[in-house]
Amino acid sequence: MIHSFFSILVTTTLFTQLVFSFDIEAPPEVFEGQTMEIGQDQNKSKDRLPKNIIYKKDQKPLFQAKVVALVNREPITLRDLIDRLRMVSQKPLSDLSEEQYKGMKAHVLNTMIDEAVKRQTTARVGLKVSEKDLEHAINQIEKQNKMKQGGLPALLKEKNIPLSVLKKSVEADVAWRTYVGILAGNALDVNKKDLNHLAHTNTKGTQYSLAEIVLDKTHFENDYAKTLERLNEITEELSSGAITFVDAAFKYSHAPSATRGGQVGWISEDALEDAERKILKNLNVGEGTKPIQTDEGYKIYFVVEKKVKAEGEVDTLTARQLEIKLSPSMANAPEKREEQIKKLTALVSTVSKCEEFDQLTDQIPNAQIHVYKSVQPNDLSQDLKNILTRLKVGEPSQAIFNSANNTIVFFLVCAKNKQSPQEMKTNQALANQISGKRFLAISEQKLREAKRISSVEIRV
Repeated sequence: MIHSFFSILVTTTLFTQLVFSFDIEAPPEVFEGQTMEIGQDQNKSKDRLPKNIIYKKDQKPLFQAKVVALVNREPITLRDLIDRLRMVSQKPLSDLSEEQYKGMKAHVLNTMIDEAVKRQTTARVGLKVSEKDLEHAINQIEKQNKMKQGGLPALLKEKNIPLSVLKKSVEADVAWRTYVGILAGNALDVNKKDLNHLAHTNTKGTQYSLAEIVLDKTHFENDYAKTLERLNEITEELSSGAITFVDAAFKYSHAPSATRGGQVGWISEDALEDAERKILKNLNVGEGTKPIQTDEGYKIYFVVEKKVKAEGEVDTLTARQLEIKLSPSMANAPEKREEQIKKLTALVSTVSKCEEFDQLTDQIPNAQIHVYKSVQPNDLSQDLKNILTRLKVGEPSQAIFNSANNTIVFFLVCAKNKQSPQEMKTNQALANQISGKRFLAISEQKLREAKRISSVEIRV
């Protein structure tokens, strides 16, 4: 069993780092004495451009960067590629061996080509990703990595990586998920028969917080041997400390979890396949599995955390969170803000049921409702746990101003119960697991179809 390469990670900090790594060198400087158009023969230039010179910090390049690929006439430039490499590389590009650099460059370029195909495909059918959607997706990445809101753009700026590099990648992912979801239709729905296939009747056992790296054999000529060989190469990189699990998942995994650094979340052992359950049972936190064969290829798991499911009855609660976005002018003016809080408090205090609480969004502009359904308080953040456990059922909380995102927040506890673990079996989590597998299969199929009718020219 392969344990050693996972032991290099400290479990408590695995997901505090980004799915991108930022220990990188400053960008190379621009050659200021020469202009050059795309397609111009560099050898015929009067003065050849110095090798690896792209652009200078805080200065626009004086020549257009070399085109390394064309996707339906959309160029991917050398600058685009290097910016993306710098974002995902764990260490300075200059510290990589020639073999490591070539491998990373090929993988990242293929990823960028796939993203270009996704953006173009979704654009043709009129799907657009708004700035609000992009902002929300980036905020989710920040939350998953335990960063404050705005922390990711600030870190990119600090490291002189254009925010557009991240936005283009996120935009492709968000639009493609919507596109595949529309095409999939009812195929992603999970019925009781599907759930019964996964669910088991035992009420005892362990829950695992897992991360994964999944390799789909369709990327390796549908050859299991080649797929396994590549996964073994990745495990060797992890073992040597050349890359972290989070970065490896982002760069190499073919599962939807790749955009979260491989993070799957909490899974009950009831929801695992028999072979997976046997392997994970013998692992400690901070250890990983050897390659596991699946119908689609191979994968490895990393155990982030685990806990034994409670026996007997446990406390649960159902609650609502009302979040109202303030304009910057109101948020930054204490008197106006307090006046708005008084008005909202007076309105919220008139309701005592969740159904009424939900309807407040019809009366309050820029308001959203978040639902907490049958959750265990211990699974919540400490701040949220403190608020919800102290509230009485049907009694709205006081207003809370969140200066990080200029919102006013209210909470209402709908019910507090004691339930058996069997009653709490997370059917939704099981449904998500089945739906996720179906989504991945449909996504891969639609991407292959889109690439088949696309014109892709690689120039490196």
